Amino acid sequence: MNKVFFYLLLCVVSTAHSAINLGQTRVIYNENDKAAMFDVNNNTDKPYMVQTWLDKGNPDETPANLPMIITPPILKLDGHKSAVLRAIYQGNGLPHDVESVLWINVQEIPTIENEENTLQLAQRIRIKLFYRPTGLNMTLPEAVEKLQWQCHGNTLRAVNPTPLHISLTQLHINGQNVDADMVNPHGERTFTLSQQKVSHIDFNWVDDYGGTNAVNNVPISCY
Repeated sequence: MNKVFFYLLLCVVSTAHSAINLGQTRVIYNENDKAAMFDVNNNTDKPYMVQTWLDKGNPDETPANLPMIITPPILKLDGHKSAVLRAIYQGNGLPHDVESVLWINVQEIPTIENEENTLQLAQRIRIKLFYRPTGLNMTLPEAVEKLQWQCHGNTLRAVNPTPLHISLTQLHINGQNVDADMVNPHGERTFTLSQQKVSHIDFNWVDDYGGTNAVNNVPISCY
């Protein structure tokens, strides 16, 4: 019994701690740039193999025909060392009139050790990569200002008329906190309210550097 408990305890500790981390929470890839670069760091004393790839939003898929790659796709990272990863666009395959979003996957592969009663699990980090064409002529703060809010009954709609993605983190409505999410370009997202009479809201959004910004007293059009 003690042997089994010790084994499970190590499993929990292993999954709760990631040896590898990234230097940022999102990557912005402007069309004029040859590549988008970001750092990967090993915070432990042990070497780790690191595998990288992109997906379209489904963490269980690894599309082979994406027009962008992460290089190097696999590398060895010694203890307390860092490396630079690059996202490279092949020049075609993504739209020119709206921003595109892909997901960067960085997975640690621990070295195999001959220790009984231990289980090593590969941890994966996923962050968003935004590919931003030059012809959009709009900044993210400008896009946030154009976000439209509408309500009907207990349904609230966030309408994004811009070509940029707007990442919302939380809504504050008459003392109620509502978890939010990203609103796609020229798209919308709906939220269910606990009350119908709402005149304004507060919300938080994420900027290009991963910082959270608050917008207060935004009027809502109800019908």
